[in-house]
Amino acid sequence: MSTTAPPVFAGDLARRLAVTAAEIFCVIGTLVGLGVLGGPQVQQAAGGALAAMPPISRPAGPAFSIWTPIYLVLAAYTIWQWFPAPATARQRAIGWLAAATMALNALWLLVVREGWLWVSVAVIVLLALTLGLLLRRLTDLPPASRVDRVVTDGTFGLYLGWVSVATCANIAATLLDAGLGPERPPSRSSRSSCSPSPPSLGVGMPCGWAPASPSPSQWLGV
Repeated sequence: MSTTAPPVFAGDLARRLAVTAAEIFCVIGTLVGLGVLGGPQVQQAAGGALAAMPPISRPAGPAFSIWTPIYLVLAAYTIWQWFPAPATARQRAIGWLAAATMALNALWLLVVREGWLWVSVAVIVLLALTLGLLLRRLTDLPPASRVDRVVTDGTFGLYLGWVSVATCANIAATLLDAGLGPERPPSRSSRSSCSPSPPSLGVGMPCGWAPASPSPSQWLGV
């Protein structure tokens, strides 16, 4: 029994190219955030402000590995959307939003590298809102197949879930750095002068704060 592929419209090519370009930009942004392409890593940017978070506002360590499958499924979605079957009204409704989420992810990394913490909050909030709109459209339009449900709903549902957590962490770190939290972390200018931890611990500890773990490159965008 043969199946007929959905008709392809002129805008489908532009949408697919936009998603692909955004995925490439996302990969490049990730490499920049990791310092692979030169320059400091994300955790070293902004005077280390994102690393100086108390445990109460930092997600548990094992949760941060979720970024690896998120990036993998985003890559899988980018490849899958080039096949004829995904050329549906559902994909047309979310394709440009999907591209925007990938671009915003990379933009967040670049903004943090510049030390613009408040701008990074705006970017990650916009990312969360864009993902929320995307998921709303997926809810309104049922999947065309089980593959569609897994690749599309699974990818962006997972993505939104973790970005929601990362948004809270980003806001908390920025407020603490600005001295607006219950405890004020040491200023960027004084972090280098903080007393080191006892030699038996083998790590530097900034002014009474426990060393941050994991790095922000894991819990926010890399």
